[in-house]
Amino acid sequence: MKPHLFLRTYKGDRDWLPYLMRSLAKHAPEVGLTVVAPKGHGVGVPVTVHTDPVHGDDYINQQYDKLHADLYVPEGTTHIVHIDSDCVLTAPLDGLFRDGKPIMLHTPWEQVGDAKCWHPITERLLGFEAPYEFMRRMPLVYPIDVYSGLRWHLESEHKTFMRALIGNVKGRNLSEFNLLGSFCWKHFYDEFCWLNTAKQELPPLVARQGWSWGGVDKVKDEWEALLA
Repeated sequence: MKPHLFLRTYKGDRDWLPYLMRSLAKHAPEVGLTVVAPKGHGVGVPVTVHTDPVHGDDYINQQYDKLHADLYVPEGTTHIVHIDSDCVLTAPLDGLFRDGKPIMLHTPWEQVGDAKCWHPITERLLGFEAPYEFMRRMPLVYPIDVYSGLRWHLESEHKTFMRALIGNVKGRNLSEFNLLGSFCWKHFYDEFCWLNTAKQELPPLVARQGWSWGGVDKVKDEWEALLA
């Protein structure tokens, strides 16, 4: 098993990234990192790949890039570990796996509050039932083969290429991690350790997640203490 970290960021994350990078050096120094950012965006850390937009809203572009993460990570990667810029690791990545399989948390839609908005959006894109909300906490881990499988399914379902499909998304009607989670539930079930948050005990956190729109000042003291 060879996991690899994947970060899709942009220039607005510059204040958050030093904390994330310090936490990776502390808790996952042996794990590789791929950093993807839009063309023209300096983010204050080395960028592996700069990507072109497919949509007028970078909220959608960053999801498009995540759905193509397998194209940017090194050969030999077995699992992609997604982490966002407004996170810090607090423990090694071993806590994301159980018996050699990624842990996937999922919650019944009726228990996720406002996140229920992703239910019809996800089902409409996939063309099959999405029984749970899968975007529960960072980091999120997927086997490398999931991405190409999902893209092939979406292109077959909608009879168009991913660039056109995602480029024509109306508003912000896209949830990449619910697409990935639902697809894994249906087609990669045996590759995961599934935990229903309504019935089972949650594993310990391996990261603390901030809120990028709230500003880093609100968590700076706490995160400095975590990284000390």
